[in-house]
Amino acid sequence: MNGLDHFDFFVTMLMKNHKNVQKLLENILPECGLKHVSIMCIRLITVSESGLSASELGSIFVYDKALISRTLRDLQERGYICRNPEDEGLSRGYRMVLTEKGRELAENMSAAISELTAEVSADIPQSDIEVFYNTSVRLSENLIKYAKEIKKNAHENSADTTEQLKQEV
Repeated sequence: MNGLDHFDFFVTMLMKNHKNVQKLLENILPECGLKHVSIMCIRLITVSESGLSASELGSIFVYDKALISRTLRDLQERGYICRNPEDEGLSRGYRMVLTEKGRELAENMSAAISELTAEVSADIPQSDIEVFYNTSVRLSENLIKYAKEIKKNAHENSADTTEQLKQEV
């Protein structure tokens, strides 16, 4: 691990993987000129029965809502997604669904991503891949839980400090 402790190695690998996945996704169908966020929005909307809202996508990705909104607007302008007809009366919180053009793109993406996945995991036993996915999910859940605890403690400490300052004045 080149002198890195487990945490440093883990974070470094996550950062490298994230960057490489971005590049790979953006080069899967280069003729589309879509960024990785757009590609993942299309993929997630594809598997959703009734579409996804900007808020739902933002909570899945943990990207800010402005980026998701810009991405959805771009995908809508390109004709890949549209509002779910069931949500026509809503001004906010409406779900986006794929258009026919979007479904065709999603099929092409799925085929290309399946090929890519097979290629990058070809020399890894399926049992190792399953362990990797299960471990990744558990680590992610633990990190989310721990981050929420830190945020809660920071908020409580901030409230305590504010209260102390009020008492001193």
